[in-house]
Amino acid sequence: MSTPQQVLYGDALRSATERLASVGPAHHDLAVAACPGWTVSRLKVHVGRIHRWVAVALDTPDDRDVPAVARPPAGTDLSAWLIDGVGYLLEAFERAGDQGAVHSPGWQQPAHWWLRRCTHETVIHAWDAQAAVGVPQPISADIACDGIDEVLEVFVPTRFDMAAFGPAATIHLHGTDQGLPNSSASPNTTGEWLVHIGPDGTTVDHTHAKGDVAVRAGVSDLMLLLWNRVDAQYLEVFGDTDILERYRQSCRF
Repeated sequence: MSTPQQVLYGDALRSATERLASVGPAHHDLAVAACPGWTVSRLKVHVGRIHRWVAVALDTPDDRDVPAVARPPAGTDLSAWLIDGVGYLLEAFERAGDQGAVHSPGWQQPAHWWLRRCTHETVIHAWDAQAAVGVPQPISADIACDGIDEVLEVFVPTRFDMAAFGPAATIHLHGTDQGLPNSSASPNTTGEWLVHIGPDGTTVDHTHAKGDVAVRAGVSDLMLLLWNRVDAQYLEVFGDTDILERYRQSCRF
């Protein structure tokens, strides 16, 4: 991992895994609010299986289907299992390099796409586990800015119910953090997003402009809002608040 962004992701991925692992067995049966029916232990297994699957897929050079990773045996120390798994994953990314990719059918994506995806998947689920215990830490500004970009670039265009969302609308997100990330680590240093959502698709501009609804908050809370982890009522909102509820109801991720 040689580029600033690869280092950013690698460090954040390891750190988030450590935070998730730090939620110990005494809390394993706690419910995870954002994942109905899930407990902290299931969340750990979910993340650990993803890490191992991607590691194997990166090391599989052809189009063979990579099977799902088995659940760890009963009695496994899930925290140690998680830490081992992220170690395997980061080593696989190192081996894959800039030209690496996941070739498993249906999951054709370059290695850097998967590094980003694994990072944000782990970051959001580490927050989920900490929230179950009652002590969630804010997501760092550089990762949150990129995480917002990922939601808007990857998930809203492909896994969003446009029919349920209804008429086209614009959402302005305004990050209030001081000293947003340096462009060498994250391409978005404005901390602003103007999101156009409608039947013809979604477009995003990193600009200050009036939307049908606007939300002002730290970028950690803005990322959590887009992932339906925090409620807009606790943030500074202007304009048509129904649009945010329409967004929440239209998420299929």
